[in-house]
Amino acid sequence: MTTARHDQPQAEGTPSMSGEHSIPTPSAPVTSAAAETVALQAVRDAMARVEQDVAEFYDPRVLDAVKATLAVAACGCFADTQQPTTLMFVEPRFTGPHTVVSFLSFPIPGRDYSLTAYIETTGIGDARFFIHLSTTLNHRTLVTSWSRFPVSWTPANRRKLTSILAGKRFTLDRRRYTGPFAFQWVGDTTPADRDKLAALFAPGMLFYDVLRGPRSPHDGSTACGIAVQDFLLALYHAYPLASVSLDRITVIDRHARELDSWARTLAGPRGDGKDTVALARTLLHRIAIGSALAHGRTAVNDYDLSQVRHIVRSSTPDGDITRALAAAQLVAEMRGHDPIVLRTSEALQLFKQAGLLNDAASEREAQALLRRLGCRSQTHRVGDRTISAYRIDRASLTGDGGSR
Repeated sequence: MTTARHDQPQAEGTPSMSGEHSIPTPSAPVTSAAAETVALQAVRDAMARVEQDVAEFYDPRVLDAVKATLAVAACGCFADTQQPTTLMFVEPRFTGPHTVVSFLSFPIPGRDYSLTAYIETTGIGDARFFIHLSTTLNHRTLVTSWSRFPVSWTPANRRKLTSILAGKRFTLDRRRYTGPFAFQWVGDTTPADRDKLAALFAPGMLFYDVLRGPRSPHDGSTACGIAVQDFLLALYHAYPLASVSLDRITVIDRHARELDSWARTLAGPRGDGKDTVALARTLLHRIAIGSALAHGRTAVNDYDLSQVRHIVRSSTPDGDITRALAAAQLVAEMRGHDPIVLRTSEALQLFKQAGLLNDAASEREAQALLRRLGCRSQTHRVGDRTISAYRIDRASLTGDGGSR
């Protein structure tokens, strides 16, 4: 693969006591067709294991979301990027301790290696955050948990983050950092916090609604964490950070036209002109080619475009796919029977607790969310009383919102 080398951090770590795993030293860029074939096959094999382990041991419905995290991480392999690639994964708080983002930095017992040369998990805020982004990330991937901290920043610091996400320069304590700020940022956030983050930082910050099935009685998180981290090691061994030319991944005209259309959709409601459309197009294009590279391909295909389409739907005002599904799942799990009869006031409290609605939400917003489930207010008999409430059927959990 024809590439351009940038300076990159060296991998750290020592072989495990069993000798089974160690961090490979970043290799030289791929320069021959034979070497490229070997590299692509290694990435494909590692992705096949991710697909198998997530589907078998965890939840097959989150597989696309897990692969989207890896597509973003793969963007670190591209050279000459001029702005960050930021994707927040939207899940309700009742998801449990392991979100799709957590697999990128999952602690694996008995292993000595780490991905610290590539993955940064330190949560930092305010002024130090900007110094960190501009001086130490350098094509690495920042992973944050329940990412809402920028909402509480001062307006000045929020404007700085907006500039960084757009690839622009910013000034901090009389020092000017000019960029380019080439790094990836993935995090998880709740639907309610997504609304705040999108209002502040979109389209520089994109979102991905995570669709889950019913909880598995078996926790396969460790197997998934191992598969994901083995994938990252294989990817970065085959393609070191900042080593792949952006134009090495082919995008055919039909796919390019779709990306252009979605960029206008993403930027349209903001009405910020050509710069906003161009930023949206750049980010969507990069995620599409990152998805291709993560699958061991040198061309974008329809699956990569379906991932981008889901991101657009998740990042636009009318693209809230998971909120209603998550609400139905929450109610089903808490009530434990089918169908579920729920008053508006009860629904409002449950949705607030799960982060599906913000703390200031009204019963009218809870009613709107219930209607997204196809529910209508009806008169129900509960014991010897007649109440006005909503009926929710467990079948609501089977929809996918047409995501892909």
